[in-house]
Amino acid sequence: MRLWQYILLIVLAAVTGLIGGALSNPVFNIGTSTETRESLAVWLQVIASTLLLASVFGLWFQIIITHIWQKRKAAVDLASRIHTIGYYKWVKKLGEIKGSDGKPIDIDRKDQTYTDVVNEDNEEQVREQIFRILTLCEEISFGVLHKVYDEELVYSFFGYFIQDHYRWARPYIEEKRREIKETTAHINLQELCAKWSKKGAC
Repeated sequence: MRLWQYILLIVLAAVTGLIGGALSNPVFNIGTSTETRESLAVWLQVIASTLLLASVFGLWFQIIITHIWQKRKAAVDLASRIHTIGYYKWVKKLGEIKGSDGKPIDIDRKDQTYTDVVNEDNEEQVREQIFRILTLCEEISFGVLHKVYDEELVYSFFGYFIQDHYRWARPYIEEKRREIKETTAHINLQELCAKWSKKGAC
């Protein structure tokens, strides 16, 4: 049902309730017995209450369903936009940088972290790309924690790469927090990974 239909039901319930209330008033006389009027008034009040409850519940249910649909749509839109945002380009550029061992950096390696690959020669390049990647992860995490995106869909789309990136870049995050003297840098990413750690490694 649409919003105007729920409003119509509420108005109808109010009008029915008013008529029922009027019938129960001795002053209101339509040529019937008091007993008949009171019985009719009771039935009208019951109908009014039922209509009101049905319309309020229906409106509440519609709002909930719409909110869920919007969150799921936002998550799907995010997944479709990940290519245009630049994520894969940043990961590719990071992979073109050689780490301390002379091999290309792989942010998905589980036996490696930021500390293992960064050195004086590549630090600026690495920090530039990892900052962009973490900023994206932070924005996604903020959206999940604040109910902008459907969490289950985001987890199925991005769950493991967000957790892997956080694990890999955790030394960088801690280093950055010390540099800017701000303990809340990438805090949403940290909180989401702590929550998701029950579902998978983080």
